[in-house]
Amino acid sequence: MGESLLSRYNKTLFKAEEDALLRSWGHVARPAHVYWVIAIYVAAVYFGPKFMKNRKAFVLKEVIMCYNVFQVLMNGYVVVLYYKLFGPQALRWWENLCCPVSAAQNFRPLVQLEYMEALRIFYINKLLDLIDTLFFILRKKQNQITFLHVYHHVNMVITTFCSAMIFREEMSMMFATLNSVTHVVMYSYYFLAACGPSVQKYLWWKKYITSIQILQFLVGLAMLLISKSQGCPIDNKFFTMWVVNISIFLGMFLRFYAKTYRKKPTSLKD
Repeated sequence: MGESLLSRYNKTLFKAEEDALLRSWGHVARPAHVYWVIAIYVAAVYFGPKFMKNRKAFVLKEVIMCYNVFQVLMNGYVVVLYYKLFGPQALRWWENLCCPVSAAQNFRPLVQLEYMEALRIFYINKLLDLIDTLFFILRKKQNQITFLHVYHHVNMVITTFCSAMIFREEMSMMFATLNSVTHVVMYSYYFLAACGPSVQKYLWWKKYITSIQILQFLVGLAMLLISKSQGCPIDNKFFTMWVVNISIFLGMFLRFYAKTYRKKPTSLKD
């Protein structure tokens, strides 16, 4: 508890520096751009398929492959930043859930600014994730633009913005890393799948990507509940936002997994 109070004290002490850092980021730190991004995205989801209805689908194989490689590298960079911040405690994050970054850095002054920079990069990555949907629209793969797909993208933009720009809780770095590790695996799969039939026959592990996503949600939920039980001074709005959203994501992904991968009972007539 003493360490968590020290972390909270340091965060309050250097609030002016944090606010100055946010101002230096310009529009990316202001909520107005989030409204515009979400509005344009939802409009594209609705009007995009109508626009493409009588048009030929775009062939974007090379573009998508480059995008997938970029996503692997950018998400990998977030993981590298995590290891840079946590050092030897990178694989022992559960030891200091109340203040994981500060404890790993021995409560060094201004360490908050470093993980805020990492969260900014992660947030920008969530904005770039929206390009996935644009590719589906241009390739006329409307069946891929499900409610789960749209909800997940929109929600991650909003919650990540709130985490990085408003709450600035250290636990956000843990969530960012979990998500980035998952996306390294996911976009690696997408890149290999785009290589063609000669490679696709080896991609039997597709369903395990969803399993990793589900595991990510379970670990994140466990972090939140354990931190609360330990009396960590986490913002109640931050806690509620993530518990509710992770629970919704977990339910939706479990339903998707059951619907997509669970074997259907064989009919006796067969």
